[in-house]
Amino acid sequence: MSIRLPITKPPPSQWQALELQWLEQSPLGAALPLYTDEELLALFRSLGTPESGQEYVWESRRASPTRRVQSQVGNVITHFQSHKMGVTIATESAKPEFPRIVKLELLPAVREYYPQPKKVYIPRSLKRRLADGTVITLPPRPLGYTPDLLILMPTAILIEEWKTEQGLQGLHEKDPLRIYKQDATWRCPEFEDYFAEMGLTFHLRSAEENGAIFTQNVYFLRSYFEDPSPLDGETLAALKLASREATPLTLAELTARGAQSDSEAPLFDRSPNAFAVEDIFKAITTGHLFVDLEYDDLTEPMDTIVCFSQAQLQLLKWNRPAPAHVSEEADFKVGIGTQFQFKGDTTKFTICGKTDQIYFYTEETHAVNSSMSHAQFATARWNRDILVISSSPTERDVLDGMPYIDDARILKAWEWRQLLVAREKGISISKRCSLRHIQRMQRRMRLAGASIGLQIRALLDKPRSGGRHQIEKEQEDLVIEITHLTDTSTNPTNKYLFDRYCELSDNRGIKKLSSRSFVKLLKKTKDVKAREGARIAYNQESPTWYLHREDKLHGGWPFHCVHIDHTQLDVIVEVRGKGNRIFVVRLWLTIAIDTHCRVLLGFYLSGHPPSAVSCMMIIRDIVRRHRRRPRMLVVDNGKEFHSRAFDSLVKLLDIDLRYRPKHESRFGNVCERFFGLTNTEIIHNMIGNTKALVHVRTVTRSVDPINAKHLQMEVLHGLLDYFFFHHYNNKLHPAHDHTPNEYMAKRDRELGRDDETSLPYDEQFYIATCLPPRFHGVTRMVTRKGILIDGHYYWSDAFHDSDLWGKHVLVRVDMWNPCVAWAMLNNAWIKCASRFLMQFRTLTAIEMRYAGDRVRLGVKNGIYESFESGLSEILRDYDALPPAAAITAASRKLYSDSHLTGSEFDSTFDIDAVVSQLEVNCPLSDVEDASEEQPESNGQTKPKRLDDNDSLSISEQEYRELPPLKTTDGDQ
Repeated sequence: MSIRLPITKPPPSQWQALELQWLEQSPLGAALPLYTDEELLALFRSLGTPESGQEYVWESRRASPTRRVQSQVGNVITHFQSHKMGVTIATESAKPEFPRIVKLELLPAVREYYPQPKKVYIPRSLKRRLADGTVITLPPRPLGYTPDLLILMPTAILIEEWKTEQGLQGLHEKDPLRIYKQDATWRCPEFEDYFAEMGLTFHLRSAEENGAIFTQNVYFLRSYFEDPSPLDGETLAALKLASREATPLTLAELTARGAQSDSEAPLFDRSPNAFAVEDIFKAITTGHLFVDLEYDDLTEPMDTIVCFSQAQLQLLKWNRPAPAHVSEEADFKVGIGTQFQFKGDTTKFTICGKTDQIYFYTEETHAVNSSMSHAQFATARWNRDILVISSSPTERDVLDGMPYIDDARILKAWEWRQLLVAREKGISISKRCSLRHIQRMQRRMRLAGASIGLQIRALLDKPRSGGRHQIEKEQEDLVIEITHLTDTSTNPTNKYLFDRYCELSDNRGIKKLSSRSFVKLLKKTKDVKAREGARIAYNQESPTWYLHREDKLHGGWPFHCVHIDHTQLDVIVEVRGKGNRIFVVRLWLTIAIDTHCRVLLGFYLSGHPPSAVSCMMIIRDIVRRHRRRPRMLVVDNGKEFHSRAFDSLVKLLDIDLRYRPKHESRFGNVCERFFGLTNTEIIHNMIGNTKALVHVRTVTRSVDPINAKHLQMEVLHGLLDYFFFHHYNNKLHPAHDHTPNEYMAKRDRELGRDDETSLPYDEQFYIATCLPPRFHGVTRMVTRKGILIDGHYYWSDAFHDSDLWGKHVLVRVDMWNPCVAWAMLNNAWIKCASRFLMQFRTLTAIEMRYAGDRVRLGVKNGIYESFESGLSEILRDYDALPPAAAITAASRKLYSDSHLTGSEFDSTFDIDAVVSQLEVNCPLSDVEDASEEQPESNGQTKPKRLDDNDSLSISEQEYRELPPLKTTDGDQ
C-alpha cells in the first residue's frame, strides 16, 4: 500500500491575492489603451499623489529604461516585444522578471508598465566588518537604487522589485531586520516608507509568486488573447456537440472528438461538426471553454482537463491537490519492517505481518501484539495520529548497501569452504596456514549458519582498510590559510606553496605533512575561479542532473524556442571566387534548431566570419523552408546578434530575443551537441578535415590537410543539406523517441499552428532582411539625382515627383547586389538602381565595401585620380581583395538557386529602363563627385565609421514607421 501524504498549500502573498481579484474583475487580454496626459493627471488627483510622486512618474515614463540590463552573474537577458507598450522590453532575468512582464502584458487592470524607472537615492546605514572581526555601523548616506518595474493602474501606482526566493533568503540572513517575510509576503519597510512619501506602493516580490505553469500558458495563448476576431456560431456549435456525451474531458479527448488541424485539411473541406485545434484555444481565451491555467500545462494535452462552465472548473479546483511547484508528496511503502509511533507515545512499533486489508504490528519487546486495518492506518496517518519512522528497504536500498566484492575474493572464500567441508569429513587438507587460522575459519562458517551464501560471505577476506585519518586539525587549518592567501591570478605552483607551508610549519612548531598529503588537501580547498578565471571554474562545475516540474528549458511547442549559433567547420574546402580565383579556406556554419522538437530548421554556409549578413540569411532560410517565424530566438552574446540590423529585424517580425549568459556554453547545449554530432558523423570523415592540426607542431607534409585534395564548397553544402534534412531530421531522436520531423508534425496536430507565426517568403520579407546602409538607415532625396547611399546615387521612376525632393526616406541595400536599393515611399518599397554601380553588379556588397574603402584611401593619398578609375583598377586585380570578401561571390552563386540571394525578385526589375533614366536624370559626373560628398545631417559632422555589424543599422523609431508584414498572404 502506498500512502500519499498531503502537504498544505502555502497561503498566497498579499500581492498574489490582489492579482486574483484583478482576474476575477476582468479576464485576461482585455487591455485598455495607454494613459493620455489628461487621464494621467486625473489619476494623480484621484489617488492624491504628491508632487514628488507625479514628477517621478513623468520622468520615468519619459526616460525608461534608465539603465541597460546586464548579465554578470549568469542571469538571462530577454528582449520581449510588448504590444501593449509598443516597444521592446528588456528583462534582466528569466525567472523573476520575464514571467512578470508576460503577465503584465495581458492583465487588463494594468494600463502601463515601465522597466528600470528613474533612479532614486535612499538614505541607508551600512555595516562593515573590520579585519579583527568587529562590526561597525556607518552613518546614513544616500545610496542609488533603480527599481525593476513601475506599474500604473486605475487603483494604485506600484513600484516592484523582483528577486529569486533564494536571493531573498540570503538577504534576510544577511540583514533580518531590513528584509523579512511576514504572512507569506516579503517586506522591506525601509523602501516602503521611502516610496510611500511619494504616494507610491512598493512591492518586494519573489519569483515563486509568478507561477511558471500559468506564465507559460499565458505566453502560449498570447496571440489568441490579442486576436479580436470572435468564434463563429458553427464552430461553437461543433464544440458543444463534441462535449455532449462527457464533460469535463481532457484536451486530447476533445481534440480526438472532432478537431481537424489546418495542416491536414483546409477550412472549406471540413465537415459541419469539425473544428480546428486552434479553435479550442481561441474558445479558452474568449471564455467559452475553461482550463485551470495555474495547474494544467496546455502543451501537454493528455494531462489538461477542459471544462465547459465556470462551475465545473471551480469544482475541479476544489478536488485537486496542491500544485507540485509549491508542495511535494511523500510516498511511504508500508510493509513488513515499517516502524511507527503513536502521537504522544515514544514507544516504537514494527509491522510484523500484513494481509490485503490488515496490518499486524508488535512492540520492540514483543509484549504488545495488535492489528489495524489499512483504512484505519491511512486515516490515522492523515490526521497525524501516527508518525511513520522508517519503511522496509527496497531492492535498490539493499543493493546500495552491498559492497563491491571482486571475483578473486569470492573464489578464495569458495575454496576455503570446500577445504573446511572436507576436513569435517575427515579428509586431511594441505593448506599452508596455521592450525589456529583454520580453527578461526571454521568458527566463522559455523556462526554463519547453514546457508551456503552466508558461509561464503563469512569466509571472505576482510578488505584492506585505508588507515586512520592522520591529518590533525591545526595542520589542516594551516593548509587552508595558505590556500586562501594564494587564491589570486598569480596561481603559484604546488611546489612553491609546499615550501611556504614547510616554512610556516617550522615557525609555528606544527608537524609537517608529506608533499603528497599537502597536494591532496590543497586540491580540495583552492578556489579555481580566483586562480584561473570564471571560464575554467565553469568547465569544472558538475552539471545539473535535475529539473523542476514547471521548467521548460527547451520550449513547449514547435517554433517556441529556436537556437541560432555559429561554428567554424573542421574541414578545409576549395572555393572558386571572382575571376576563377581559387581559395582554400575553412568555412563558417550557421544553424537554427528547434529545441523542443530537435528539428534542424535551416543552415547557412559562408566564407566570412559571423556577421549581420549571417543572421539575415539564416532567418531567410527558416522562413523559406517552413513559411513560419520563431516565437523566441536564443542566441549568444556575439557582436552580430547585438547589431542594430538584427535587432530591428526581430522587432519587425515580432520575435522575442533571449541572450545566453556569457561564457556559459552549456546553456546552448542543444546547438553545441549538434555541432559535435555533425563533426563525428560527417565532417571528421571527410578528406581535408583538420583533426591532425590538433597537434600542429607534429604535423608532417604527408598528413597536412592543406595538401589534401579538397572538396568544393558546393559539394560540402550538398552533403550538409542531405545530412541535415534527409538523415538527421528523419532519424530517431532520444529526446522524444520520434524522428524530429515526425515529432514536429505530431505536436502541430496536438497544439495546432498559430496563424500569427505564419510568414510568406515574398519580396516584402526579402527587403526586411536586407541591410540598412552604413552610418544610418535614412537618407535625403536629392533634386534630380535620387537618393545618396554610401557616396552613390540611386534612381527610380517614382522620383520624378518634385514634392519628394529634399525629403528623408527609409532605405535598404541588398548585400548580394550593391547596384540595387529600396526606398520607402508612401508606405511601399520602391526598387532603385545606381548607374555607376551597374558596371560592377556582378560583385557583392561586401566586395564593394572592401574595394571602396581602399579606393577612398587611395584618392585621399593621391594614388588614384578619381573614385571610378581607382575602383576599376582594384577590381581588375582581384588579389587586392581579402579572401573573406572575394569568396562571397561563391556564396551568392550557391544560394541563387534557392532564391536566398534575390534572383527570384529581380525578374520583374527592368535594369535597362532604369539605366536609361539614370543617364538623363543623373549624369556620371555627378556620381563621381558624390563619392566624395558627406551625407547631410543638419549641420552635424560625419559620424565615426563603425564596424561591419553596427554600421548596418537603423534606429528603433525609424523601424516603427514601417508597415507591418503580411502574415497570411502569399504561398503557404
